[in-house]
Amino acid sequence: MSLLQSISPTMRSILPLRRSVFPVSPYQDQRTWKMTPSMIRARSQYFWPNAITFTVLGGLSVGIYFYTYHFLAKDEFDDIEIPPVSEEDLKKLREEYQVDISKKN
Repeated sequence: MSLLQSISPTMRSILPLRRSVFPVSPYQDQRTWKMTPSMIRARSQYFWPNAITFTVLGGLSVGIYFYTYHFLAKDEFDDIEIPPVSEEDLKKLREEYQVDISKKN
């Protein structure tokens, strides 16, 4: 079986376009477009440092998020003063609220 026959018909129609648009890379298999063993070996030395960096940065981000959530969940907002509302304004607001509820039902 030739190389062209082993490729699916869809890939055969894309292959000329892909070769003309993208330069041929020595780090990819021309038939499957996967990394070659030499590229995998070259990248393997960066795996653990990248994994450690990802873990540290991800842990820092998640830690800051949960610390902020925990800190704000404890706050009762008692130190914020609520301006006084007169009885007439309160009655007016209650009437508006009742009208809104009756419209929804």
